[in-house]
Amino acid sequence: TYALSDRSTKQNIQSLVENRSNSTNLDKVLALNPVKYDINIDTHPFYKNVDMKEGELEESKDNLGFIAQELMEVIPEMVKFNESYQLYTIRNYEQMFPVLVGAMQEMKAENDDLKSRIERLETLLIKE
Repeated sequence: TYALSDRSTKQNIQSLVENRSNSTNLDKVLALNPVKYDINIDTHPFYKNVDMKEGELEESKDNLGFIAQELMEVIPEMVKFNESYQLYTIRNYEQMFPVLVGAMQEMKAENDDLKSRIERLETLLIKE
């Protein structure tokens, strides 16, 4: 599938990294709780009341992701309530990429600032 991302198809565009000294993306990433989990086949709408074929049960084991309710507290844009299933869903994990990139940019800016400070301190030490 394609993610249509042309500028002409978007409006109200806002940068996630307005001020790199204000590390909102990094704070979001650090607040996330990544988990490893098994799907509860008795309650999951795609699994319950379905006869599992050989090997399909293994697909429900050892998944990686987030709990939608926890993610909603950190990045609410990524979560919606599905009326049909009466469950919280993550809209699209690809929406995490801009937040991760923003966090990396913030870390780079902070790292560059720290390098500059260290260089200034080393210069002062050498002069003494």
